[in-house]
Amino acid sequence: MVRRFRTLLEAARAIAFIGAVAQLGGAQAGGAQTPPVLTALRGSWIEDQAKNTFGHGTDLRFRRSSSKAIEELRGTDPNPVVQTVMFDGKSYAVDGNSGNTIVWTQSSPTKFQRQIFVGGKQLLATRQIVIAADGKTLTEDVDRVLAGGAHMITSNHYHRSTGEASGLVATWAMDGSTSNSPDSSTFSIEGGALHWANRAGYSWTATLDGKQAPEQGVGLISGGTVSLKAVDAHTLELVAYRNGVKNGGNTFVVSADGNTMKITGVDGSTTAYKKKR
Repeated sequence: MVRRFRTLLEAARAIAFIGAVAQLGGAQAGGAQTPPVLTALRGSWIEDQAKNTFGHGTDLRFRRSSSKAIEELRGTDPNPVVQTVMFDGKSYAVDGNSGNTIVWTQSSPTKFQRQIFVGGKQLLATRQIVIAADGKTLTEDVDRVLAGGAHMITSNHYHRSTGEASGLVATWAMDGSTSNSPDSSTFSIEGGALHWANRAGYSWTATLDGKQAPEQGVGLISGGTVSLKAVDAHTLELVAYRNGVKNGGNTFVVSADGNTMKITGVDGSTTAYKKKR
């Protein structure tokens, strides 16, 4: 699923996909017949990158603080994580709970690098940002280290939407995203709960009692949970939270033949999947 977990965008869509299936598993946990859509989802899915579209939830957002420092807003409104960007090569906390750290450096007026370290030690991802000479477009390349040492490399392309006329401080709207490793997600039912895991190492085991379930995985913004509602045999809705505050949502639609699925965010962005056969 998308793309800044490859960074944030990957994390947000991963949460959405997990939550969708968890709700559908409720019928099985209660002993009733397995819903047809759950039967269709069970197994593995592969992202169809060519069919994805992008809304404001995939934006890069950098702003000036009251002290004129640069801040990045990560995650979705209305409850993003605000991180101060310091180009001094020193480690700073990602958030107050995860124990992960970030290090920013700047090699020129238009070239920037951010690295994330698990527990402040193990390199998880390197993010290279380059602004074009005319200041109108930006390329973000993210190299994430997967379990076993493989690398997921994602290239995201943006244009300056609002903000300062030059430099990093602006809202950058996404135009496209590609990866050498499209998302692959696998679903199984374990003892009345649904287990989901994807290629990036994120997972969620959700009980079927309607309670919010936490997302797990290295490098995630802490405090993320979801609640879910099945609409019909092919459609369900998800509400996402961070630290208990509503933070967005998605609608999931499985095709009648069970071969494809589309996730639509509240911002209009979509992620497409094909069933692996």
